[in-house]
Amino acid sequence: MTLIPNGTLITTREALDELIDSVNPPVVVDREGHPWIVFANEDGDDWAVTAECPDDEIPAATGFDGLLDRGPLRVVYNGRNRDDQWTSQTGVEVSA
Repeated sequence: MTLIPNGTLITTREALDELIDSVNPPVVVDREGHPWIVFANEDGDDWAVTAECPDDEIPAATGFDGLLDRGPLRVVYNGRNRDDQWTSQTGVEVSA
């Protein structure tokens, strides 16, 4: 299993599934910059949670399909917090 680097843009359900398989719980930001904690519960249901903001039409929780509608998503925490885990260190944009 390959660790998806911090800074990676996620645009597919498969990439989100791979991200939660590698670390639980990872954090992504949507295209507007709102942070989301993503995880699968013990029943295998996928969830993304954030601070609810009704004025901006941001729910407190959504499934992966709803989250992907807010994309592209950028990985901001993949379980590692070293500087070399960020794609910006290489200057290469990575998409998953």
